[in-house]
Amino acid sequence: MSKYRWIILFTSFYAFVAFAYALQIVPPIMGTIIHEFSVTHAQAGLSISLVVIPGIFLAIPAGVLTDRYGIKLAGSVSTILIALGCFVTAVADSFNTFLVGRSIIGVGGAFIVTALPSLVSQWF
Repeated sequence: MSKYRWIILFTSFYAFVAFAYALQIVPPIMGTIIHEFSVTHAQAGLSISLVVIPGIFLAIPAGVLTDRYGIKLAGSVSTILIALGCFVTAVADSFNTFLVGRSIIGVGGAFIVTALPSLVSQWF
C-alpha cells in the first residue's frame, strides 16, 4: 500500500474542514456584521445561505467537470476558490462585496463536496 494515500486523505480532510470553517464563521460574528454594514438580521442571514445555494445548482455540473478535467484539478481549483472567497469576505468594505465573497466560497464548496469524496474512495 502506498503511503501517498494518507496524504490524499489529509488533503481531502483539510479541504473539507476549510469549507466547513468558512461556512460556519458568520454566526459567531453576526452582530459585528450587522453593526459594520448596517444591515438587518435577515440580510445578514442571507450571507449564510449564499454559501450553500451554489451547491444546489452546481452539484451536477461540478461532477461533470470533475470527470472531464480530473479530481486533482477540481480539488485544487475548489480550494483556491474557497481561499479567494475568504479573502474577499475578509477585506469587504461593503455588504455587497461581503456577499460576493460568500458566494465564491459557495462555488468552491460545491466542487469540494462533489469531487473529494470520490477521491478518497479511489484511494481507500
